[in-house]
Amino acid sequence: MSIIRGDVQTQIQKATDVLEPFESKVLKTLFMIKYVKEFTPNIDNITTLLVGTIIDIDISDLKKQVQSALNTLINQTYIQKVGEQYEFLTNVEKDIEKEIKATEVENSEIVGELVNWVYDDIIKINKIKYAPNKQNYPFTRKLDDTIVKGREEELILNIMTPLNSQDYSTDRLIHKSMADNGLILALPSSYDFSQDLELYIKTKKYIPQKQGGNVSDNERNLLFNKANDNNKRREKLQNDLKEFISESKVYYNGKVLEISTKDVKSKIESAFEMLITSSYTYIGLLSKVYEERDISIVLNQSDDLLTGSDDALSAAEQAIFTYIQREKLSHKTITISDLLDYFQLRPYGWYQNAILTQIASMYMKQKIDLKQNSTALSKKEILSTLTNNRQFHTIVAPRVEVDAKKIKLTKDTLSELYPNASFTSTSTREIYDVAMSETTKLIAACRNFMNLNYPFNSAFQEIIDVLSPLEKLTTDTLFDEVPNMEDTLLDTKDNFIEPIMEFMNGDKRRIYDNVLSFVSENKNNLRYIDEPQKTVIEALSTLDKPYSGSHITKANQALKAIKDLLQPLIEQTRAEAIISIETVIKELQDNENFEKVPSEDRFKVIRPREELIETIKHTSSIDTIKQRSNSEALSDELNRGLEKMFELIPQDIVVPPKQATVRISKLTPKTKIILKNSDDVNEYIDKLKENLLNEIDSGKQVLL
Repeated sequence: MSIIRGDVQTQIQKATDVLEPFESKVLKTLFMIKYVKEFTPNIDNITTLLVGTIIDIDISDLKKQVQSALNTLINQTYIQKVGEQYEFLTNVEKDIEKEIKATEVENSEIVGELVNWVYDDIIKINKIKYAPNKQNYPFTRKLDDTIVKGREEELILNIMTPLNSQDYSTDRLIHKSMADNGLILALPSSYDFSQDLELYIKTKKYIPQKQGGNVSDNERNLLFNKANDNNKRREKLQNDLKEFISESKVYYNGKVLEISTKDVKSKIESAFEMLITSSYTYIGLLSKVYEERDISIVLNQSDDLLTGSDDALSAAEQAIFTYIQREKLSHKTITISDLLDYFQLRPYGWYQNAILTQIASMYMKQKIDLKQNSTALSKKEILSTLTNNRQFHTIVAPRVEVDAKKIKLTKDTLSELYPNASFTSTSTREIYDVAMSETTKLIAACRNFMNLNYPFNSAFQEIIDVLSPLEKLTTDTLFDEVPNMEDTLLDTKDNFIEPIMEFMNGDKRRIYDNVLSFVSENKNNLRYIDEPQKTVIEALSTLDKPYSGSHITKANQALKAIKDLLQPLIEQTRAEAIISIETVIKELQDNENFEKVPSEDRFKVIRPREELIETIKHTSSIDTIKQRSNSEALSDELNRGLEKMFELIPQDIVVPPKQATVRISKLTPKTKIILKNSDDVNEYIDKLKENLLNEIDSGKQVLL
């Protein structure tokens, strides 16, 4: 003992007072090798060191005594264990170790660390890919019967750990697996593992707390060493845990599964493949691996390709169809979501693309309808619905079989109603789709034509009123209702649809528009025409059914006749007006003052009158032409021309005063409205002569 340092000697002496002799001997041995780096202080090497101190003892018995002593020394904090190595603790180290062991940790902290190691670091998956169909199946992740990650799924992996307080024997685990309906992976019980895990968590929590206070350099170094030791402890724990999982048995449905592989990932996958195959007994009904594109492939087939032997439902389709029928008998509505929820569970385990493709196929085989707001969806709408999870509230309903006679009557009526459409298909689905398409197009066309505000808009409304009930029919009601609607539909076709669509889509509409446009544009000009044909074109806009009979033909002939009469009249009026305006231009040019205007400015006097002529050349309104060329207008043009002329004459040139002009229309006597006899005529002439002479005498000139 003389070679031992005084403070340590005191520490060991105190320990000897309370320890058994052999435990004291082990403690002294650990102190002696504490600073010998070349020596590895594991159980075997410590036992070897103590062999010479005990006479006539079996090595295995000695090792047991050593292990017992080491456990006691650890429990009383004389030494520490890091991995498989044991180390003597000085007083300072012992104080820290005691503080670590006194650190409080919740059980949830210990379990949380173990969960992360098991599921994140070792198993590393939350879904299992089932090899036969290449689909991923999520599973519930449990630790000691408690869900520790994610949500609850139908497939379960329950790992029983050394933390479990229950002591499960093989028989108990077999019975438990029968009740639990999932995989049980039972790790071996290990007191050392549990104790080391708890110590790891306490040390991990203690070190940052201690470092946050006032610590000496020596304590700081010791904490650093503790952290390194704890990292080694974690590595050892994780390796042990991985080995536990690798070597553990997997229990399911009352038996131990035969899995030879030791690779953790392969072991878990093999166990789940057995679980999936056993749980989902109908998974084999799916004949292939389905992808989302298969939905489109199925729906893009022609209905006529599915009228032979392929019409029979597959085993998977039959299972779904039977379920739909059963629910309907219970007065329940089934949606796409309902089918997905039901057939993804035991005993099916089918995946979304597979279920949706079966639905598409049953639709094509005319076994079901998909409906929204009681309206059956078209094939195009169904493709959009089955590929959009926001539409999975759509109802799936079994189809009602249709009587062959009703199908024929319906096809005959629709073929006559829509002669340009094909109703030769044997598929009631395709017949319905074509009927709805044609009806919707015709109603839309009528609504668009109504926006044009033709006088006969009521005819379009009549068509819409008759076709709207047809448009609202479903695949279940079409073949019952169309035969009852036959007379109404075909009468409407003969009286409205056929003549009005021929009218709107052909030359008749163009002629009708031309006539109405001509009448509107020449409303005033037509007052100058006295011809019976004028009544024909003016009356066209008042007809209720201009599209029927020979109305358009007669109106077209009348339009040509009226144009032949009106155009020469317009041209004659235009020619007379131009002559009158040219007379004004000549009078301006002949005026004695015109020559006094500088030659470069004379166009300013004449140009406005020439522009008026150009305007009249391009004017078709007889009233406008007459208004721009009557005596009053011509007088104004002459006066404006004269005013411009005097304005342009240079100030240094003497110009006689401008002679005022008065229109003769202002001089006509207003005493009588009607001349009845010769006296009235003489009186009128005398008065007019008097007025004319008065104006001339006053220095004015008279514009006739």
